[in-house]
Amino acid sequence: MENNTYHHGDLRNELIEIGAKLLIEQGLENFSLRKVAKKIGVSHAAPYRHFKNREDLILEIAKKGIDEFYDALAKPFHEFNDQPKLQLIELGKAYIKFAVNKPYLMKILFFSDLKKKVDLSNIANINKNSYSMLEESARNFIATGETHIKDVQTLSILSWSSVHGLSALLMEDVIDFGPANDEMIDQLVRLHINGYFKST
Repeated sequence: MENNTYHHGDLRNELIEIGAKLLIEQGLENFSLRKVAKKIGVSHAAPYRHFKNREDLILEIAKKGIDEFYDALAKPFHEFNDQPKLQLIELGKAYIKFAVNKPYLMKILFFSDLKKKVDLSNIANINKNSYSMLEESARNFIATGETHIKDVQTLSILSWSSVHGLSALLMEDVIDFGPANDEMIDQLVRLHINGYFKST
């Protein structure tokens, strides 16, 4: 018998959320709707009311990751649009915090073989290009004349690789800042961005 909480229309979202975690834990080859249903505690037939097959669920999981990642970066991007240096810093912090708070989605987007084995073209959204925000932020920062880096792609990749590396270390518990996590993330990102400034 299905849990009554799923009679209110939240089973679909639960399947996506738990499915994302199982996809990382068990890998694409071992992933199935049956296993997701069992994890949630509903009948094996229940997921098919919302998804045609496992590929359909996987596409929705990927879409969730893309949408939530974009939204996490869009907030500081728009909030600090008139402060180029701070915009770049806050984008970096948002990137890392998303990885820490939603590691299963981050791993699906950047640390899995999902893109190689599943056609994600149907969910591609040109209006949700997260990298374009980073490029624009880098371009804005370069325009201030405060950085010795003059190439947008160079600054974008340097910034991305730095926060991506720290994200990976935090997600895998290689480093743990404990209660000072937010403070350390802020400090490290600022140190990194400050390194781009012209020497006086």
